Amino acid sequence: MNQTEKSVTPIPLQYYLPDSEQNDEIDLFELVISIVSQWKLILLIAIIGTLISIAYAKSIPKQFENYTQLRKPIITDIKIIKLNGYDVNLESLFLRLHNNLKSPEIFKNYLILSGVISKLYPNLKSETEIKQAVIGMTSNLSVNFVDGDYEKTKSDSPSDVFQVRLSSTNENSAISIINKYVKDTEQDILKKIKERGQYSINLRKQEIEETIFGLRNLAKQQRFNAIADLKETLKLALTMDVKKPLLTVPANNSDSTNLTLFLSESKQQQKYMVGSDYLNAEIDRLESRGLNSDSDDAFIPKLPNLLSELSVLNERSFNFDGAKLFIVDKLAEIGDAPAKPNKKLIVLIGMLLSIFFALFLALIVATIKKRKLLEEKN
Repeated sequence: MNQTEKSVTPIPLQYYLPDSEQNDEIDLFELVISIVSQWKLILLIAIIGTLISIAYAKSIPKQFENYTQLRKPIITDIKIIKLNGYDVNLESLFLRLHNNLKSPEIFKNYLILSGVISKLYPNLKSETEIKQAVIGMTSNLSVNFVDGDYEKTKSDSPSDVFQVRLSSTNENSAISIINKYVKDTEQDILKKIKERGQYSINLRKQEIEETIFGLRNLAKQQRFNAIADLKETLKLALTMDVKKPLLTVPANNSDSTNLTLFLSESKQQQKYMVGSDYLNAEIDRLESRGLNSDSDDAFIPKLPNLLSELSVLNERSFNFDGAKLFIVDKLAEIGDAPAKPNKKLIVLIGMLLSIFFALFLALIVATIKKRKLLEEKN
């Protein structure tokens, strides 16, 4: 028997979350309402956090960064050095100034020898404390060309401008230190140029004076030897009763100076033949020069040039007044804003962090309250 099967429409199954899971769902609207309802707590935490940030910002000492900007000098600034005979050029002097100012060792010595550390920190007694203070200030000094290429490549053509920067908690002291350090370093370089120049000049003067002394002694000894030789010849002439010349003196030996040379070059047996009159005259001429150290100067060929060079060296001046190794573009001065800390930024970050913390805390409180309400209902 055929039976007609009835179609059955399936009933969709519904899945119901357990009460605990349904209750754990977060209703954003309720969450916002709950957080807003705790505005007093949020505001209190934000105010406290902001006040703490302000107190912290104020407790941090101001760190000032002052600087002096220096430019390469012009040729007239070192003219006085060149006029005194010192071979220097602008580039080498400016680079030397930069390197000296940048040297940590030179700055350390300056801080100690100038008494800067003892003035800034009068309570420091031990060498360790002083050393730490010096190291701290040295680390806060920076000297760099405005064009940074030279600092990277160390080429032979540095920039024409560099800055000397010093960070310090005492702006007045930092300004005084920078400006005085720059000036004292310049004077130290000029002093060393003078010392090196004086040493070189004194060394050359000593060489010249020793040469002159040797030439004069040699000329004097030659003159004494010539006189002694002439006296011996005179004795022979007197013995031979030769008063007038029996020997014709060459025309170019007609003066007394050349006569002495002629006599010295003639054979011994011929010398007396010039006669006692000539010999006595020559002896008188040589003896008339006297015994002074410069008696024979007119007869020393090399002496005029040496005396001239010595005179030039004696006229060398070591007065560099007016010489400048830099031109000041900007002196360190009061009025610069503190480099750090940025107190506004500190307060802003503290305020934002306190607000986020307050919101997070309010969220936790809201969740706890909701759970308690659900537990009470169940």
